[in-house]
Amino acid sequence: MKYFGKTLYVLLATLIRTLPYIIFIMTHLAWGVYSYMIDPLSLLDVSTIPGTIGAFNWLYLSLGVLILVFLTMEFKLLAYSTFLGAFLGQNLHFLRQWDISVYNLSLPSLQNTWYALIFLGLLIGFLLQVLYTGGRKYYKVKQYNFMRQQRQKQTAPSESE
Repeated sequence: MKYFGKTLYVLLATLIRTLPYIIFIMTHLAWGVYSYMIDPLSLLDVSTIPGTIGAFNWLYLSLGVLILVFLTMEFKLLAYSTFLGAFLGQNLHFLRQWDISVYNLSLPSLQNTWYALIFLGLLIGFLLQVLYTGGRKYYKVKQYNFMRQQRQKQTAPSESE
């Protein structure tokens, strides 16, 4: 029973760590089916999914690894903002693809905007992370100095003695 718990823990930890990658893949497949670019019946065969995703697989894999590294290094704000920027860019990209396929428009693709939103998410996350950790460290140093001054006042001999 002890080994079953450890095995279950390892499987759940692996699943949670691959969650950003899985979310990006599922969003891609859902938008592909919704915008009539992917046949939903072809997704029943799991071996066709990597071919359906194509070159985006490397983008999703790199974003998933990047978010995993940020979470491992405890840069949560950076990881969350990167995920949100990539997710927003992905949805905007597929909304444009849907407009093109449904209304037969000749609009340019928003793939550059997608990459720009990923970069913007990284930049905003970096700034938020630096401000959060820097401010927290400043507050701790200020609190430490205040407590040190209080202790010095208590232990200092009074002038009346």
